[in-house]
Amino acid sequence: MTEVAVVIPTKNEEASIGICIEKIQRVFAEHHIDGEIVVADNSTDRTPETAKRLGALVVVLDEHGYGNAYRFGFAQASGGCIVMGDGDNTYDFMDIPGLLEPLKRRVRHGLTLIDTDLKNKHLNRGVVT
Repeated sequence: MTEVAVVIPTKNEEASIGICIEKIQRVFAEHHIDGEIVVADNSTDRTPETAKRLGALVVVLDEHGYGNAYRFGFAQASGGCIVMGDGDNTYDFMDIPGLLEPLKRRVRHGLTLIDTDLKNKHLNRGVVT
């Protein structure tokens, strides 16, 4: 299991998905974060090819819709925590370390995150948006 998974729902984000993935990879490298990038895709352009070429795990949706994309992406992610972000380059992925730090502090002090079952429409990992 990786430390964090960044789940990105996409639909025709060919122009910006590469920028997002490269920013996330830079954050992972600079902050020594063991992470993965999951792209939940429903595109008709070259978004999935670009994402795969840059090392993201690309999953094709069974059902359309923004919420379904996140739900499907969460199910495929292996990160201990999940960070959500869109593929249109509107999220500041450079904030990932700051989002994770309070969670790490809680664990260092002996606190744990509450886990529940995703099948019951609850998250089974810490989610940061």
